[in-house]
Amino acid sequence: MSELSDLYQEFILDHSRHPHNFHAMPDATRKAEGYNPFAADQVTVSLKLEGDRSRTSALKAVVCAISNHRLPS
Repeated sequence: MSELSDLYQEFILDHSRHPHNFHAMPDATRKAEGYNPFAADQVTVSLKLEGDRSRTSALKAVVCAISNHRLPS
C-alpha cells in the first residue's frame, strides 16, 4: 500500500475504535430522525446552533445486525 493509503486506513480504523460525536444530544436546538421499517434502523442527527452556525453535532443510531458491525455500541 502507498503511504497515503496506509494513513487513510489508520484514520478509518482509529475513528471506528474511537468515534467522535456518536451520542444523544438532549439539549439540541435542531434534530432530525429517520426510521427504516424494513430493517428497524433508527437514526437521529442532532445539532446545537448558535445563531445561524452549528456549534456541535451528534449522531445516535440503532441499526440492524448487518450494519451494526460498523457502528460503535
